[in-house]
Amino acid sequence: MKKALIIAAAGAVLLAGCAQTPGAQSEPTAGSNRPSSSAPASGRVSTPSATASKKAGPTITPLGQTFTYENGLAVLVSDPQPYEPSSFVREMTPAAAYLVFDVTVVNGTPDAYEPIAFYATAQSDNVEAQQVFDSEKLALPPSTPLLPGRESKFKIAFGVANPDDLVLMVRPGFDYEKILYEK
Repeated sequence: MKKALIIAAAGAVLLAGCAQTPGAQSEPTAGSNRPSSSAPASGRVSTPSATASKKAGPTITPLGQTFTYENGLAVLVSDPQPYEPSSFVREMTPAAAYLVFDVTVVNGTPDAYEPIAFYATAQSDNVEAQQVFDSEKLALPPSTPLLPGRESKFKIAFGVANPDDLVLMVRPGFDYEKILYEK
């Protein structure tokens, strides 16, 4: 019993220390994939500031609009486009429709951003949509750290119940506030 209480207390302390980086909708931004002579070569990894969000819950952003966090990381998710998955995906992840989104992440922070922590979920017609990992047609999401001032573009796809009823949740890392997109 004592062991369970100690584990629960340790978990509560760890979770209490988790802070999220707030942000706001912003104009589209673009990064450059050319090294800058003035870019710092600090080797540091971007960690959002520990400023607590003043908002209760995630931010709702229109698809096609950039969301920029206070630390300078910007995320743009395009409007969904119809997607024709490989036959293997259609068999393994049956859905009424498939949608693909173009994602652009611009690192406007002073440190490297780790895109491996980026994740997304979706809901369609009040049921969870299934993310599509189609190795025949889609590249894996990026895993190389994104240096300051650079951008990364990739695609994410989902099998959905209704392509006209969609909520997409994007979170570029555990330290970042969730962004909700609604169609």
